[in-house]
Amino acid sequence: MIRRSTWIIIAIFIILMGLTVYLGYVNRARLEVEPTPTLSVALLADLGETSIDSMKIDDLQGKVIELSRNQADEWVLTNPPAEMTDMAKVQDTILQLLTLAPNSKIEPAPESSATGLDFPQFIILVQTKEGRQIIIRVGKETAIQNGYYLRVDQGPVFVIDKYILDNFLGVLDSPPILVTPTSDASVTPEETPVFTETNTPVPESGNP
Repeated sequence: MIRRSTWIIIAIFIILMGLTVYLGYVNRARLEVEPTPTLSVALLADLGETSIDSMKIDDLQGKVIELSRNQADEWVLTNPPAEMTDMAKVQDTILQLLTLAPNSKIEPAPESSATGLDFPQFIILVQTKEGRQIIIRVGKETAIQNGYYLRVDQGPVFVIDKYILDNFLGVLDSPPILVTPTSDASVTPEETPVFTETNTPVPESGNP
């Protein structure tokens, strides 16, 4: 007959085995879903402002913005069309593009359907003067909604800060259109009528 103490030891052993298996599963799951911290290196670290020839941003709602250089090597807003381009805002937008840096890298890369990269919310297309084309796809927000999943071409999947990327993508709602004040020269101030005193003829009275 098995002693009671033996049963207790067996029960403890089974519990410990179960706990070991469970902890191994949890640690493995955490490794699969947790992003790996990376150095803050810009996504387009190998590019400079002068090397970019055009940039286009599309979103799922059909909004589009397109910037390209003209023959004078100046930035022009081509879509939506504008009479004048706000060069200061364009320079700021390009600078934001070149300084976009991910917070972390997801390894191994999850399925595209899990990150929304199969149907991106935003697509950023960059064309260099050398003819290189770079496609940045922006997918879903992360589970805690503090970032977006992002991929450059067919590279690894990154997580980028939501606030920083939203600030850059704000150019879709506020394109760099230069608005200049205009004056209407055809409007003239109203003249104030001038009233002059006139002599009213008085009928002559008859002689008495």
